[in-house]
Amino acid sequence: MKICKHNIYLYIATISFVLSSSAYVKIASNLLSLCIDAIQALVLIYCIFHMLKKHNIDRFLILVILFYVVLGVSTFIGSKEYTAYIVYAIQGVGAVAFISYALQKYPKDTIRILRNILFLFVSMNLILMLVKPGGFLGTEEQTYYLLGLRISFTPFVLCELFFALLNDCFENKKMSVITGVSLIIGVITVWIKNVSTGIVTILVVMILLKIMGTKKKNIELYQIYILYSIIYILIVGFNIQYHIPFLSYFLQDILGKDLTFDNRTTIWLATISEIIKQPFWGHGISGGGAVIVKFQYRIAELSAHTQFLETLYQGGIIAFTFFICMCSQIGKVTRNALKDKYKNISICFVTGFLIMMFTEVQMTKALVFLVFATAANLNKIQDNIYNKGV
Repeated sequence: MKICKHNIYLYIATISFVLSSSAYVKIASNLLSLCIDAIQALVLIYCIFHMLKKHNIDRFLILVILFYVVLGVSTFIGSKEYTAYIVYAIQGVGAVAFISYALQKYPKDTIRILRNILFLFVSMNLILMLVKPGGFLGTEEQTYYLLGLRISFTPFVLCELFFALLNDCFENKKMSVITGVSLIIGVITVWIKNVSTGIVTILVVMILLKIMGTKKKNIELYQIYILYSIIYILIVGFNIQYHIPFLSYFLQDILGKDLTFDNRTTIWLATISEIIKQPFWGHGISGGGAVIVKFQYRIAELSAHTQFLETLYQGGIIAFTFFICMCSQIGKVTRNALKDKYKNISICFVTGFLIMMFTEVQMTKALVFLVFATAANLNKIQDNIYNKGV
């Protein structure tokens, strides 16, 4: 890949979005955090300006903008934490605008640079974990490593594998050496720190990739959405994990977890109670945990520990509707994709992020927006590479 001016810009933008997804980087240096936010703001302005100039803002970007407009109203009415809102809005909208613009102009370079930067940081994180197993900040469950807390490793690994496999498609490779190494690094990373969500997510994504690579009839995202919604409602709303022996066996004996998902059922119940109080506009974005949870021996202020309740809590039914529209748009684009290999990869990794969203809040990171926006722009990849030869 030639080192030209636009590649330098792509590297700078990519590094800013990847770094912003690390809680450690954000808290380690206020100056660095401010610089990252400033770069993301400039990327957002630049991309939006050029897309408006050519009248080619895509539907997914519009939905993300509207989603954050609603969250802005919710924050104004509720939490009043404008700094947190501005940071998250710039990061989310900026990542989507960057992907939308970059895939239109330089699809191959963009995907390759994303793969390279993510591979660098995932590799560095593993090396530093081995050199300094105690991390850099905090203790025990709140230990910070280069990529943040241990539960934050999986989004980086998944994002790296996603762009690595897309790049392999560009080069007509089944699996390149760098993709194989990425998979090994990712598995070792989550295995060392016993990140159960990470282990399950990577396993499910790999199985899905294998199934969709061999089946004549591909799985559609809408089918996954329906199945996921049913499981989500049954577990979060009705706690079926207590009543199905296989599920309880899988959680307790295989993953070593309890049936409360490490007390998440208590957190979910507290969050639902707060959602009922402000169902339409929610309570607004906050910089940290906002739900007051009363445990047996302590009271804590926490996030919802599931993306969907978190979205309902922050932006109510209105913001959640736009979130559903965003997912629906991805489903529509992947269904109409011309190339099965790009479509299958996108569906598998969107599913992976949905699995993580079951027990964690992921939309505070740019990584989910990078993956979702890429899946929502498959038509641009196909048009530029196969029709224009970019």
